[in-house]
Amino acid sequence: MHRIALAKTIILLLFLLLINHRSNAQITYDYYKNPDKIGSPNPRATEYFIRSFEFIMHWGTEDTDSAIFYMQKAIKEDSLYAIAYASLGHLIKYGGYNGTSIDRDSIARLAVKALQINPRVGDAHTLMSWVHFMNNDYQKAIESCKKAVAAEPNHRETWFWLGVRYASLAEKLDSAINAFNQSLEVDSLFGQPHQKLGWIYLYDKNDFQKAAHHFRQMIHLYEDIIPADERMILGYYGLGETLLADKKPDAAIDTFQLLLRKCDSSTLHWVDNLSSWAHSGLARSFLEKAKNEQDKFITVNLGRLAKYPDDTGIMLNAIEEAEGLAFQIKDFNLTDTLREIRLSLYERLLNQTTDEYEINSAIRSKTALLQDEKKYEKAIAELNLLMVKYAGRKEILSNIHYIMACNYALLGKTGVALKHLRLATEAGFNDFNRMMNDPDLASLKDSPKFKRIK
Repeated sequence: MHRIALAKTIILLLFLLLINHRSNAQITYDYYKNPDKIGSPNPRATEYFIRSFEFIMHWGTEDTDSAIFYMQKAIKEDSLYAIAYASLGHLIKYGGYNGTSIDRDSIARLAVKALQINPRVGDAHTLMSWVHFMNNDYQKAIESCKKAVAAEPNHRETWFWLGVRYASLAEKLDSAINAFNQSLEVDSLFGQPHQKLGWIYLYDKNDFQKAAHHFRQMIHLYEDIIPADERMILGYYGLGETLLADKKPDAAIDTFQLLLRKCDSSTLHWVDNLSSWAHSGLARSFLEKAKNEQDKFITVNLGRLAKYPDDTGIMLNAIEEAEGLAFQIKDFNLTDTLREIRLSLYERLLNQTTDEYEINSAIRSKTALLQDEKKYEKAIAELNLLMVKYAGRKEILSNIHYIMACNYALLGKTGVALKHLRLATEAGFNDFNRMMNDPDLASLKDSPKFKRIK
Protein backbone atom coordinates (compact mmCIF):
# COMPACT_ATOMS: atom_id res chain seq x y z
CA MET A 1 0.00 0.00 0.00
CA HIS A 2 2.85 2.35 0.87
CA ARG A 3 4.44 1.70 -2.53
CA ILE A 4 1.17 2.50 -4.31
CA ALA A 5 0.74 5.71 -2.31
CA LEU A 6 4.35 6.69 -2.99
CA ALA A 7 3.92 5.99 -6.70
CA LYS A 8 0.78 8.13 -6.80
CA THR A 9 2.59 10.95 -5.00
CA ILE A 10 5.49 10.80 -7.47
CA ILE A 11 3.11 10.84 -10.45
CA LEU A 12 1.25 13.82 -8.97
CA LEU A 13 4.52 15.70 -8.39
CA LEU A 14 5.69 14.98 -11.94
CA PHE A 15 2.34 16.18 -13.27
CA LEU A 16 2.57 19.40 -11.27
CA LEU A 17 6.13 19.95 -12.48
CA LEU A 18 5.02 19.41 -16.06
CA ILE A 19 2.12 21.86 -15.66
CA ASN A 20 4.47 24.41 -14.12
CA HIS A 21 7.03 23.78 -16.87
CA ARG A 22 4.42 24.29 -19.56
CA SER A 23 3.01 27.43 -17.93
CA ASN A 24 6.50 28.93 -17.68
CA ALA A 25 7.00 28.20 -21.35
CA GLN A 26 3.89 30.13 -22.25
CA ILE A 27 5.50 33.51 -21.50
CA THR A 28 7.62 33.12 -24.61
CA TYR A 29 4.61 33.80 -26.79
CA ASP A 30 1.72 34.92 -24.59
CA TYR A 31 2.03 38.48 -25.90
CA TYR A 32 0.82 37.35 -29.32
CA LYS A 33 -2.05 35.33 -27.85
CA ASN A 34 -3.31 37.98 -25.44
CA PRO A 35 -6.27 39.94 -26.90
CA ASP A 36 -5.51 42.81 -24.50
CA LYS A 37 -2.13 43.20 -26.23
CA ILE A 38 -2.89 42.37 -29.86
CA GLY A 39 -6.68 42.37 -30.01
CA SER A 40 -8.93 43.92 -32.61
CA PRO A 41 -12.49 45.21 -32.03
CA ASN A 42 -13.39 42.46 -34.47
CA PRO A 43 -13.17 39.14 -32.54
CA ARG A 44 -12.76 37.12 -35.73
CA ALA A 45 -9.77 39.24 -36.75
CA THR A 46 -8.21 38.59 -33.34
CA GLU A 47 -8.90 34.87 -33.73
CA TYR A 48 -7.14 34.79 -37.10
CA PHE A 49 -4.17 36.73 -35.68
CA ILE A 50 -3.71 34.23 -32.84
CA ARG A 51 -4.09 31.28 -35.20
CA SER A 52 -1.42 32.82 -37.42
CA PHE A 53 1.02 33.07 -34.57
CA GLU A 54 0.46 29.47 -33.50
CA PHE A 55 1.71 28.35 -36.90
CA ILE A 56 4.84 30.48 -36.58
CA MET A 57 6.21 28.40 -33.71
CA HIS A 58 6.90 25.46 -36.05
CA TRP A 59 8.80 27.38 -38.75
CA GLY A 60 8.13 24.83 -41.49
CA THR A 61 7.45 26.01 -45.04
CA GLU A 62 3.77 25.11 -44.84
CA ASP A 63 3.54 26.62 -41.35
CA THR A 64 4.98 29.92 -42.57
CA ASP A 65 2.59 29.98 -45.53
CA SER A 66 -0.34 29.25 -43.18
CA ALA A 67 0.78 31.99 -40.78
CA ILE A 68 0.84 34.50 -43.66
CA PHE A 69 -2.57 33.27 -44.88
CA TYR A 70 -4.26 33.76 -41.49
CA MET A 71 -2.60 37.13 -40.91
CA GLN A 72 -3.97 38.29 -44.26
CA LYS A 73 -7.42 37.05 -43.20
CA ALA A 74 -7.10 39.06 -39.97
CA ILE A 75 -6.41 42.21 -42.01
CA LYS A 76 -9.33 41.43 -44.32
CA GLU A 77 -11.60 41.26 -41.28
CA ASP A 78 -10.20 44.50 -39.82
CA SER A 79 -8.53 46.88 -42.27
CA LEU A 80 -7.31 49.07 -39.36
CA TYR A 81 -5.54 46.24 -37.51
CA ALA A 82 -2.12 47.92 -37.10
CA ILE A 83 -0.22 45.09 -35.42
CA ALA A 84 -1.51 42.63 -38.04
CA TYR A 85 0.03 44.73 -40.82
CA ALA A 86 3.32 44.88 -38.90
CA SER A 87 3.25 41.15 -38.13
CA LEU A 88 2.50 40.33 -41.76
CA GLY A 89 5.60 42.29 -42.76
CA HIS A 90 7.72 40.38 -40.26
CA LEU A 91 6.25 37.09 -41.50
CA ILE A 92 7.13 37.87 -45.11
CA LYS A 93 10.62 38.69 -43.89
CA TYR A 94 10.81 35.34 -42.07
CA GLY A 95 9.79 33.63 -45.30
CA GLY A 96 13.12 34.69 -46.79
CA TYR A 97 15.19 33.01 -44.10
CA ASN A 98 15.87 30.06 -46.39
CA GLY A 99 17.70 32.35 -48.81
CA THR A 100 14.83 33.01 -51.21
CA SER A 101 14.10 36.51 -52.46
CA ILE A 102 11.67 38.65 -50.49
CA ASP A 103 9.57 41.58 -51.60
CA ARG A 104 11.12 44.49 -49.71
CA ASP A 105 8.76 47.05 -51.23
CA SER A 106 5.73 45.18 -49.88
CA ILE A 107 7.30 45.04 -46.43
CA ALA A 108 7.98 48.79 -46.53
CA ARG A 109 4.35 49.49 -47.45
CA LEU A 110 3.13 47.33 -44.58
CA ALA A 111 5.39 49.17 -42.12
CA VAL A 112 4.14 52.56 -43.32
CA LYS A 113 0.50 51.40 -43.12
CA ALA A 114 0.89 50.04 -39.59
CA LEU A 115 2.50 53.25 -38.35
CA GLN A 116 -0.15 55.40 -40.00
CA ILE A 117 -2.87 53.47 -38.19
CA ASN A 118 -1.17 53.33 -34.79
CA PRO A 119 2.33 54.72 -34.09
CA ARG A 120 2.25 53.11 -30.63
CA VAL A 121 2.73 49.61 -32.05
CA GLY A 122 6.29 48.53 -31.30
CA ASP A 123 6.34 45.84 -34.00
CA ALA A 124 5.53 48.48 -36.62
CA HIS A 125 8.61 50.49 -35.64
CA THR A 126 10.84 47.39 -35.64
CA LEU A 127 9.57 46.53 -39.11
CA MET A 128 10.36 50.05 -40.31
CA SER A 129 13.78 49.64 -38.71
CA TRP A 130 14.38 46.64 -40.98
CA VAL A 131 13.41 48.73 -44.02
CA HIS A 132 15.93 51.44 -43.04
CA PHE A 133 18.58 48.81 -42.34
CA MET A 134 18.15 47.23 -45.78
CA ASN A 135 18.64 50.70 -47.24
CA ASN A 136 21.94 50.96 -45.31
CA ASP A 137 20.60 53.79 -43.14
CA TYR A 138 21.74 52.42 -39.80
CA GLN A 139 21.06 55.57 -37.80
CA LYS A 140 17.40 55.65 -38.86
CA ALA A 141 17.18 51.91 -38.18
CA ILE A 142 18.35 52.47 -34.60
CA GLU A 143 16.04 55.44 -34.13
CA SER A 144 13.05 53.34 -35.23
CA CYS A 145 13.91 50.70 -32.65
CA LYS A 146 14.26 53.35 -29.94
CA LYS A 147 10.74 54.48 -30.84
CA ALA A 148 9.62 50.86 -30.54
CA VAL A 149 11.08 50.59 -27.03
CA ALA A 150 9.51 53.92 -26.04
CA ALA A 151 6.13 52.73 -27.34
CA GLU A 152 6.30 49.27 -25.70
CA PRO A 153 9.11 48.98 -23.11
CA ASN A 154 7.69 45.71 -21.75
CA HIS A 155 7.62 43.94 -25.10
CA ARG A 156 10.50 41.51 -25.59
CA GLU A 157 10.66 42.12 -29.35
CA THR A 158 11.30 45.87 -29.12
CA TRP A 159 14.42 45.41 -26.97
CA PHE A 160 15.54 42.49 -29.10
CA TRP A 161 15.43 44.44 -32.36
CA LEU A 162 17.17 47.40 -30.77
CA GLY A 163 19.95 44.99 -29.86
CA VAL A 164 20.06 43.64 -33.41
CA ARG A 165 20.48 47.15 -34.83
CA TYR A 166 23.16 48.11 -32.32
CA ALA A 167 25.01 44.87 -33.10
CA SER A 168 25.47 45.97 -36.72
CA LEU A 169 27.83 48.71 -35.50
CA ALA A 170 31.15 47.63 -33.98
CA GLU A 171 31.24 50.60 -31.63
CA LYS A 172 27.75 49.80 -30.27
CA LEU A 173 28.29 46.19 -29.19
CA ASP A 174 28.02 46.96 -25.48
CA SER A 175 24.71 48.73 -26.15
CA ALA A 176 23.59 45.65 -28.09
CA ILE A 177 24.48 43.37 -25.18
CA ASN A 178 22.49 45.59 -22.81
CA ALA A 179 19.44 45.60 -25.11
CA PHE A 180 19.50 41.80 -25.49
CA ASN A 181 19.74 41.39 -21.72
CA GLN A 182 16.79 43.79 -21.33
CA SER A 183 14.83 41.55 -23.72
CA LEU A 184 15.65 38.56 -21.51
CA GLU A 185 14.55 40.55 -18.45
CA VAL A 186 11.14 40.90 -20.08
CA ASP A 187 11.03 37.24 -21.14
CA SER A 188 13.62 34.85 -19.71
CA LEU A 189 12.53 32.09 -22.10
CA PHE A 190 13.03 34.11 -25.28
CA GLY A 191 15.72 32.31 -27.24
CA GLN A 192 16.66 34.86 -29.88
CA PRO A 193 18.63 37.17 -27.54
CA HIS A 194 20.70 34.15 -26.48
CA GLN A 195 21.57 33.51 -30.11
CA LYS A 196 22.68 37.09 -30.73
CA LEU A 197 24.64 37.24 -27.47
CA GLY A 198 26.30 33.95 -28.38
CA TRP A 199 27.55 35.33 -31.70
CA ILE A 200 28.79 38.57 -30.10
CA TYR A 201 30.74 36.71 -27.42
CA LEU A 202 32.09 34.23 -29.97
CA TYR A 203 33.15 36.48 -32.83
CA ASP A 204 33.52 39.95 -31.30
CA LYS A 205 34.51 39.35 -27.69
CA ASN A 206 36.29 35.98 -28.13
CA ASP A 207 34.77 34.91 -24.82
CA PHE A 208 34.13 31.24 -25.55
CA GLN A 209 32.77 30.47 -22.09
CA LYS A 210 30.00 33.08 -22.34
CA ALA A 211 29.29 32.16 -25.96
CA ALA A 212 28.90 28.49 -25.03
CA HIS A 213 26.57 29.46 -22.15
CA HIS A 214 24.17 31.29 -24.46
CA PHE A 215 24.18 28.58 -27.11
CA ARG A 216 23.53 25.93 -24.43
CA GLN A 217 20.59 28.03 -23.25
CA MET A 218 19.21 27.83 -26.78
CA ILE A 219 19.63 24.06 -26.77
CA HIS A 220 17.81 23.91 -23.42
CA LEU A 221 14.92 25.92 -24.86
CA TYR A 222 14.83 23.68 -27.93
CA GLU A 223 14.88 20.41 -26.00
CA ASP A 224 12.97 21.19 -22.80
CA ILE A 225 10.48 24.03 -23.35
CA ILE A 226 6.99 23.35 -24.66
CA PRO A 227 5.98 24.43 -27.23
CA ALA A 228 9.45 24.47 -28.76
CA ASP A 229 10.69 27.35 -30.86
CA GLU A 230 12.21 25.36 -33.71
CA ARG A 231 14.71 28.12 -34.47
CA MET A 232 16.53 27.26 -31.23
CA ILE A 233 18.04 24.26 -33.00
CA LEU A 234 20.66 26.82 -34.07
CA GLY A 235 22.08 26.50 -30.57
CA TYR A 236 23.80 23.28 -31.65
CA TYR A 237 25.46 25.05 -34.56
CA GLY A 238 26.59 27.97 -32.40
CA LEU A 239 27.98 25.62 -29.77
CA GLY A 240 29.84 23.64 -32.43
CA GLU A 241 31.38 26.82 -33.81
CA THR A 242 32.36 27.92 -30.29
CA LEU A 243 34.04 24.60 -29.51
CA LEU A 244 35.91 24.70 -32.80
CA ALA A 245 37.11 28.27 -32.17
CA ASP A 246 38.18 27.14 -28.68
CA LYS A 247 40.42 24.48 -30.31
CA LYS A 248 38.22 21.59 -29.20
CA PRO A 249 37.63 19.86 -32.55
CA ASP A 250 36.54 16.51 -31.06
CA ALA A 251 33.75 18.12 -29.04
CA ALA A 252 32.85 20.27 -32.06
CA ILE A 253 32.56 17.17 -34.25
CA ASP A 254 30.23 15.52 -31.73
CA THR A 255 28.06 18.66 -31.66
CA PHE A 256 27.86 19.08 -35.44
CA GLN A 257 27.03 15.39 -35.88
CA LEU A 258 24.28 15.70 -33.27
CA LEU A 259 22.96 18.72 -35.16
CA LEU A 260 22.76 16.69 -38.37
CA ARG A 261 20.72 14.03 -36.57
CA LYS A 262 18.38 16.75 -35.31
CA CYS A 263 18.08 18.11 -38.85
CA ASP A 264 16.84 14.72 -40.06
CA SER A 265 13.65 15.14 -38.03
CA SER A 266 13.28 18.92 -38.31
CA THR A 267 10.48 20.59 -40.26
CA LEU A 268 12.23 23.98 -40.46
CA HIS A 269 11.87 25.49 -43.91
CA TRP A 270 15.57 26.41 -43.87
CA VAL A 271 16.77 23.05 -42.54
CA ASP A 272 18.81 22.45 -45.72
CA ASN A 273 20.77 25.62 -44.95
CA LEU A 274 21.36 24.35 -41.44
CA SER A 275 22.56 20.97 -42.73
CA SER A 276 24.96 22.78 -45.04
CA TRP A 277 26.37 24.78 -42.11
CA ALA A 278 26.74 21.59 -40.05
CA HIS A 279 28.70 19.87 -42.82
CA SER A 280 30.86 22.98 -43.18
CA GLY A 281 31.53 22.87 -39.44
CA LEU A 282 32.42 19.19 -39.62
CA ALA A 283 34.80 19.75 -42.54
CA ARG A 284 36.60 22.52 -40.66
CA SER A 285 36.69 20.46 -37.45
CA PHE A 286 38.23 17.49 -39.21
CA LEU A 287 40.74 19.79 -40.93
CA GLU A 288 41.68 21.17 -37.51
CA LYS A 289 42.14 17.60 -36.27
CA ALA A 290 44.18 16.80 -39.37
CA LYS A 291 46.41 19.81 -38.73
CA ASN A 292 46.85 18.70 -35.10
CA GLU A 293 47.85 15.22 -36.23
CA GLN A 294 50.23 16.62 -38.84
CA ASP A 295 51.84 18.78 -36.15
CA LYS A 296 52.25 15.68 -33.97
CA PHE A 297 53.76 13.82 -36.96
CA ILE A 298 56.29 16.62 -37.40
CA THR A 299 57.04 16.77 -33.66
CA VAL A 300 57.67 13.02 -33.45
CA ASN A 301 60.04 13.08 -36.41
CA LEU A 302 61.90 16.17 -35.23
CA GLY A 303 62.26 14.49 -31.85
CA ARG A 304 63.78 11.39 -33.45
CA LEU A 305 66.21 13.50 -35.48
CA ALA A 306 67.22 15.49 -32.39
CA LYS A 307 67.83 12.27 -30.48
CA TYR A 308 69.92 10.74 -33.29
CA PRO A 309 71.31 13.75 -35.19
CA ASP A 310 73.92 11.75 -37.07
CA ASP A 311 71.80 8.74 -38.02
CA THR A 312 71.32 9.02 -41.79
CA GLY A 313 68.93 6.06 -41.78
CA ILE A 314 66.53 7.94 -39.51
CA MET A 315 66.93 11.02 -41.74
CA LEU A 316 66.03 8.98 -44.81
CA ASN A 317 63.10 7.38 -43.00
CA ALA A 318 61.76 10.82 -41.98
CA ILE A 319 62.10 12.03 -45.55
CA GLU A 320 60.22 9.00 -46.90
CA GLU A 321 57.41 9.34 -44.35
CA ALA A 322 57.00 13.06 -45.03
CA GLU A 323 57.00 12.36 -48.77
CA GLY A 324 54.41 9.61 -48.34
CA LEU A 325 52.11 11.81 -46.29
CA ALA A 326 52.45 14.70 -48.74
CA PHE A 327 51.61 12.38 -51.65
CA GLN A 328 48.57 10.92 -49.91
CA ILE A 329 47.00 14.26 -49.01
CA LYS A 330 47.77 16.17 -52.22
CA ASP A 331 44.48 15.13 -53.85
CA PHE A 332 42.44 16.89 -51.17
CA ASN A 333 42.26 20.08 -53.22
CA LEU A 334 39.20 21.33 -51.34
CA THR A 335 39.75 25.02 -52.02
CA ASP A 336 40.09 24.46 -55.77
CA THR A 337 36.80 22.56 -55.88
CA LEU A 338 35.00 25.22 -53.85
CA ARG A 339 36.46 27.94 -56.09
CA GLU A 340 35.01 26.34 -59.22
CA ILE A 341 31.60 25.98 -57.56
CA ARG A 342 31.63 29.64 -56.53
CA LEU A 343 32.58 30.84 -60.02
CA SER A 344 29.89 28.73 -61.66
CA LEU A 345 27.17 29.87 -59.27
CA TYR A 346 28.22 33.50 -59.63
CA GLU A 347 27.72 33.36 -63.40
CA ARG A 348 24.38 31.56 -63.12
CA LEU A 349 23.04 33.97 -60.53
CA LEU A 350 23.89 37.10 -62.50
CA ASN A 351 22.35 35.59 -65.64
CA GLN A 352 19.07 34.77 -63.88
CA THR A 353 18.36 37.46 -61.28
CA THR A 354 17.20 41.05 -61.53
CA ASP A 355 17.02 41.55 -57.76
CA GLU A 356 19.30 44.35 -56.52
CA TYR A 357 20.29 42.56 -53.29
CA GLU A 358 21.15 39.30 -55.05
CA ILE A 359 23.15 41.05 -57.79
CA ASN A 360 25.15 43.08 -55.28
CA SER A 361 25.79 39.99 -53.14
CA ALA A 362 27.02 38.04 -56.17
CA ILE A 363 29.33 40.87 -57.21
CA ARG A 364 30.78 41.10 -53.69
CA SER A 365 31.28 37.34 -53.61
CA LYS A 366 33.13 37.22 -56.94
CA THR A 367 35.38 40.16 -56.20
CA ALA A 368 36.10 38.83 -52.68
CA LEU A 369 37.33 35.61 -54.30
CA LEU A 370 39.65 37.54 -56.63
CA GLN A 371 40.84 39.77 -53.78
CA ASP A 372 41.67 36.72 -51.66
CA GLU A 373 43.86 35.62 -54.57
CA LYS A 374 45.32 39.17 -54.77
CA LYS A 375 44.05 39.47 -58.35
CA TYR A 376 43.03 43.10 -57.94
CA GLU A 377 43.45 44.10 -61.57
CA LYS A 378 41.35 41.14 -62.71
CA ALA A 379 38.65 42.19 -60.23
CA ILE A 380 38.72 45.73 -61.65
CA ALA A 381 38.39 44.39 -65.22
CA GLU A 382 35.39 42.30 -64.13
CA LEU A 383 33.82 45.31 -62.43
CA ASN A 384 34.26 47.47 -65.52
CA LEU A 385 32.23 44.94 -67.53
CA LEU A 386 29.53 44.89 -64.87
CA MET A 387 29.42 48.68 -64.86
CA VAL A 388 28.38 48.58 -68.51
CA LYS A 389 25.87 45.79 -67.90
CA TYR A 390 24.15 47.64 -65.05
CA ALA A 391 24.59 51.20 -66.37
CA GLY A 392 21.01 52.17 -65.53
CA ARG A 393 20.94 50.70 -62.01
CA LYS A 394 22.22 53.27 -59.49
CA GLU A 395 21.78 50.94 -56.53
CA ILE A 396 24.11 48.44 -58.21
CA LEU A 397 26.54 51.02 -59.61
CA SER A 398 27.08 52.42 -56.10
CA ASN A 399 28.19 48.96 -54.97
CA ILE A 400 30.44 48.49 -58.01
CA HIS A 401 32.15 51.86 -57.52
CA TYR A 402 32.71 51.08 -53.84
CA ILE A 403 34.34 47.73 -54.63
CA MET A 404 36.38 49.44 -57.37
CA ALA A 405 37.65 51.88 -54.75
CA CYS A 406 38.66 48.97 -52.51
CA ASN A 407 40.65 47.26 -55.26
CA TYR A 408 42.41 50.44 -56.38
CA ALA A 409 43.25 51.19 -52.74
CA LEU A 410 44.75 47.72 -52.36
CA LEU A 411 46.87 48.44 -55.46
CA GLY A 412 48.05 51.66 -53.85
CA LYS A 413 46.33 53.88 -56.44
CA THR A 414 44.91 56.45 -54.03
CA GLY A 415 43.65 59.01 -56.55
CA VAL A 416 41.58 56.57 -58.59
CA ALA A 417 40.31 54.88 -55.42
CA LEU A 418 39.05 58.20 -54.03
CA LYS A 419 37.39 58.99 -57.37
CA HIS A 420 35.40 55.74 -57.28
CA LEU A 421 34.53 56.25 -53.64
CA ARG A 422 33.07 59.66 -54.50
CA LEU A 423 31.16 58.13 -57.44
CA ALA A 424 29.80 55.47 -55.09
CA THR A 425 28.36 58.07 -52.72
CA GLU A 426 26.96 60.10 -55.62
CA ALA A 427 25.17 56.96 -56.83
CA GLY A 428 23.61 56.46 -53.39
CA PHE A 429 26.14 54.54 -51.27
CA ASN A 430 25.63 55.62 -47.66
CA ASP A 431 27.10 52.85 -45.50
CA PHE A 432 29.68 55.18 -43.98
CA ASN A 433 30.31 52.95 -40.98
CA ARG A 434 31.46 50.21 -43.34
CA MET A 435 33.56 52.73 -45.28
CA MET A 436 35.32 54.05 -42.17
CA ASN A 437 36.13 50.55 -40.86
CA ASP A 438 36.89 48.72 -44.12
CA PRO A 439 40.49 47.39 -43.99
CA ASP A 440 40.61 47.48 -47.80
CA LEU A 441 40.44 51.28 -47.60
CA ALA A 442 43.08 51.64 -44.86
CA SER A 443 45.55 53.32 -47.23
CA LEU A 444 43.05 56.16 -47.88
CA LYS A 445 42.18 57.11 -44.32
CA ASP A 446 44.86 59.79 -43.90
CA SER A 447 43.73 61.56 -47.04
CA PRO A 448 41.76 64.81 -46.47
CA LYS A 449 39.60 63.88 -49.48
CA PHE A 450 38.64 60.59 -47.81
CA LYS A 451 37.56 62.41 -44.66
CA ARG A 452 35.35 64.72 -46.72
CA ILE A 453 33.49 61.88 -48.45
CA LYS A 454 30.16 61.70 -46.65
